[in-house]
Amino acid sequence: IGLGFATLCYAEAPVALATVVEGGATLLRQTTRLAVKPGMRLLALDMLETGPKTNIVRIEFTSGAIADLGPQTQVMLAPKLASGAKRRQTPLYALSGWIKLSGTPSKDPAASPLMSESLDLSGLNGNAVVSIQAKASHVFAEAGTVTVTERRQGQAVPPTVLKSGALYSRTGNEKAIVSAHPASAFMQSVPKPFLDPIPARTDTFKGRAEPPAKVLGDLTYAD
Repeated sequence: IGLGFATLCYAEAPVALATVVEGGATLLRQTTRLAVKPGMRLLALDMLETGPKTNIVRIEFTSGAIADLGPQTQVMLAPKLASGAKRRQTPLYALSGWIKLSGTPSKDPAASPLMSESLDLSGLNGNAVVSIQAKASHVFAEAGTVTVTERRQGQAVPPTVLKSGALYSRTGNEKAIVSAHPASAFMQSVPKPFLDPIPARTDTFKGRAEPPAKVLGDLTYAD
């Protein structure tokens, strides 16, 4: 099993690097559960999970994009998505939790830095904080602009462009609300590490060997 796992990792080019891990996180790769460590190479279809005590986990993509994960967050890297005859591509699919997006914007304005069941993002030019919860979704344009395309029953509705400082909020099946400034209750719920800028750290790991993976166990049928 160990040889097969190693062969798989080296045969496939990584799409991102875990550069900051504070409070622990779990990587689900195929049928194996691994502990996330700084310097770990991340592959397409990897799933990352953070726990309630996670402070922050940073993912730095080879494209230059950056995603910070807060507590109780689940994401998948570079999934293969299809919507009818059209394939949707994104480096990050958010299942739930808190994500802060920053880094180098894509040269393609239509490119989506993040997708989820309830909304897709595009045209990111700056920093955006995203919250995907069971009954509510929020997008905060912390700096710069970002376009939010709401999805209802899998279908996209006309997009909304958020200017710097604006907050997009949608609860359940209600119509989304856009506020010029976020409410204090929302800002208080944002993970504290998201409020402090953290410089990119990819260069810190150049030339370093990847840390040995710590296997936490195999996925069960329930998983």
